[in-house]
Amino acid sequence: MSVEKIMNKAKDQIEASFNSAIKNETEELGTILELINCYKIRSEDLCLNDQVSEIIYDLFSALYLSMSGLYRQSYISMRCVLEMGVSLMMFNDNEYSYELWLNNIEDIQWSKLNDYETGILSSKYLNLYLPEGNMEILIESIKHYYRECSEYVHGKHEYLLPFKDFKIQYSRENCKKSLKMCKDIIQALITLLVIRFVNKADDFYIIAEESKKKFEV
Repeated sequence: MSVEKIMNKAKDQIEASFNSAIKNETEELGTILELINCYKIRSEDLCLNDQVSEIIYDLFSALYLSMSGLYRQSYISMRCVLEMGVSLMMFNDNEYSYELWLNNIEDIQWSKLNDYETGILSSKYLNLYLPEGNMEILIESIKHYYRECSEYVHGKHEYLLPFKDFKIQYSRENCKKSLKMCKDIIQALITLLVIRFVNKADDFYIIAEESKKKFEV
């Protein structure tokens, strides 16, 4: 089989999966797109437009990959979203860390972000901005999302079993699962923004408040 035929076959499989996802997951996709729009507008407070654009790009990549039947790759994109989304909270408060990262002197370290004493994902930090908030569920949820996405990155056997034949094809179960992860991650990032910058009385107030309630903050 020629290269052209091989690639066209893969293209046809992706298109078939994409069309099935559009047909069966329209409502969930609509919700996720609304959440992405909410995050995009609310993240203007961070004044880190290039990095926010990168997050939005990775979110749409995750959606496209999930709808195309490339589920493992979707989780890899989602981990990038989560890592950068939490990092932007740190960069917003620490310009020195931002400049070190921007100039490729230091890398983003997840262990630093979720450090119990000094990390962004700590009650000590988050309660500075919302003293009465219970941050435990939010923090543990974000750590869980990161751990789950990382398992796909590292190719753990248990996590790859659902894709055992590794064909490019639509699976409603796998698609729903990956879309739910995408939705959960965006809601977590929106909640971090609400904690840091309060919930504003704008068109996204209800969406942001629902995200906050999801984690019982």
